[in-house]
Amino acid sequence: MQSLHDYFYLFIIHYLLKSKEIKISNVWISEKDIPGGTTFFRGPHEIPTNIISLRFNNNILEFKERCEQLHGIPLNMADAAYSFKITPRIPVVVLYWRGDRDFPA
Repeated sequence: MQSLHDYFYLFIIHYLLKSKEIKISNVWISEKDIPGGTTFFRGPHEIPTNIISLRFNNNILEFKERCEQLHGIPLNMADAAYSFKITPRIPVVVLYWRGDRDFPA
């Protein structure tokens, strides 16, 4: 079994202390829409989307199959998109676009 990152425990404690019973709006935002997100999600805090891109290498069908195995809910966004509830109050969407000569996946 893979060990959990040290920050995972901080995340859980923060979540348990600060989460509020607020209705989920289903309005999706990117990390750049969070106040300070453009600055924060760089360098060591960058979301490692390259891991998904390298793993699936433009294979949308395999990406969809894996998301469904993980109980993702398909969404009509990008070339393929799935939502996941990482906690009862934090839904996350993974968007996948096929890469081409000009833009990688």
